Amino acid sequence: MTDKRKAAILVIVLFVLGIALGSVGTHMWDAHVLANQHHSVIKALKAELQMTPAQEKQFDAIIKDDRSKFRALYTQRDAEWDPKIDQVRQQGRQNIRAILTPDQRAKFDAFLKRRDQEHEK
Repeated sequence: MTDKRKAAILVIVLFVLGIALGSVGTHMWDAHVLANQHHSVIKALKAELQMTPAQEKQFDAIIKDDRSKFRALYTQRDAEWDPKIDQVRQQGRQNIRAILTPDQRAKFDAFLKRRDQEHEK
């Protein structure tokens, strides 16, 4: 195999990994920022409305209930989206395998196996 081909394969693999890591990092950051913003908004609203302790307790219970309902909706959405995302991922892997030699395919599969195991942790 030529050095040029090795370099092209490495670029493709790094590109795929970059997309995956970038999306995970972005998702984690967005969740962190959103949680902080949500807490600040709730706190500001309670202060603005000058809620009594009893009202705050009821308000917190309502917010908690809403969050659990939203979480359930997100779970349903993820159950629908995850197979589609996995399908795109598998097709991309198949496309990469198609350009590799048998030896490269074995190394690529071993790499993906390690990556998938790390992702499960």
